[in-house]
Amino acid sequence: MRKAVILLCVLIFISLLNSTTIEVNIDGTGDYLTIQEGINASTDGDTVLVYPGRYFENTDFIGKTITVASLELTTGNTDYIHSTVIDGNQSGCCVAVYNYEEEGTTLRGFIITNGIGFLNGSRRYGGGIYTFNSSLRIINCIVENNSSVGGGGIVIIGSNIFLEGNTIRNNQASEFGGGIASGCLTGSIVYSYENRCNVYDNFSPLGLDIYNSLEIGVITDVIVDTLTVSDPFGYEFYQGDNDYYQNYEDMVFEMLHAKYESVEADLYVSPGGDDNNGGLTVDDPLQTINNALQRIIVDEDNPRTIFLTDGIYSSSLNNQRFPISMRGYVSLIGESEENTIIDLGAGHQGFVIDLFSELGYEFRNFTVRNGFVDEDDSFYHKIFYLLNINYSSELVVMENLQIINNEFDKLISAGDINITLT
Repeated sequence: MRKAVILLCVLIFISLLNSTTIEVNIDGTGDYLTIQEGINASTDGDTVLVYPGRYFENTDFIGKTITVASLELTTGNTDYIHSTVIDGNQSGCCVAVYNYEEEGTTLRGFIITNGIGFLNGSRRYGGGIYTFNSSLRIINCIVENNSSVGGGGIVIIGSNIFLEGNTIRNNQASEFGGGIASGCLTGSIVYSYENRCNVYDNFSPLGLDIYNSLEIGVITDVIVDTLTVSDPFGYEFYQGDNDYYQNYEDMVFEMLHAKYESVEADLYVSPGGDDNNGGLTVDDPLQTINNALQRIIVDEDNPRTIFLTDGIYSSSLNNQRFPISMRGYVSLIGESEENTIIDLGAGHQGFVIDLFSELGYEFRNFTVRNGFVDEDDSFYHKIFYLLNINYSSELVVMENLQIINNEFDKLISAGDINITLT
């Protein structure tokens, strides 16, 4: 036994002696100018050490068990996180790890931004970071302002992932998992208890912050410092199968803080508002419809209303995100049919999606314009898509609405729903 331990120590020592630190610096003073060149030159066990700068790259670990890190790794100075940026340049994901990289593979100390996902067929997944059947430790990174179909910030497919000290914010997915999307897991995503992650202000119609598919895969734990709100189940955090059966029982869930305080009251939204406002009066409105839907506390006995003041609500003008995901018993009431305008823009997007709420709400007094609706496209692209998976008998009222200048003619898709149109 003692000989075996000595041999193991010798092997580790030899491995350390044989490992190399490869320096990357865009000013030309390192071994290479780009991160990908550093990865290409590395071998298992090496460290690719990246000096400050903005690296416009779509990096690929190409199957190597290595560490790619900013100077935060060697100095402990967190300023290097903010000054060392992997920018996907709207041409792919920022970091791809999908060639069976083994345990010990590490990404550390970067801003990961401006990615649009790894191309899989005709669809893109993992706007910032794409992982598939690999192992990866993601430590002290800021993953922000990325987008994709699934996993706006990070997608985890059949991979072993360890998350420590990361902030995942302001990412967007057009279908599921605005911040993190996972599926085909064989074990839980591992979160650090000591150096916790933050996941907030992400957007997707299903699982705004976190999505985990149970169709082929296991339940995952969630241990974080900050999420968007204190009660995220089914809305900010979705864990279920393709039939929308959800399971949050056999997991560890622990959060310390909520970014926004939830309220048991009607809320006001205005294009000129601010999501840092309270939203409780017309003089202190929120800016985005989505933020109001996240904050509001509601149930069958206490229905609520989000009041929309006159103005144009759009992604380009005031940070609106579409399609919004409705909550049961929360109505959207505009100030006037002609002047409260939902402008969906030129993107392929609808206005409302509701997959499994209890319904019981109203849409009144506003105009929806410039949407894209395609009979052959994803159901997310209907102007109103109301699935009613729970077969709720609650009424949906649509009154004083104008739906204009939308491509194609599929405006409303609704199954087994009692709708009143006036």
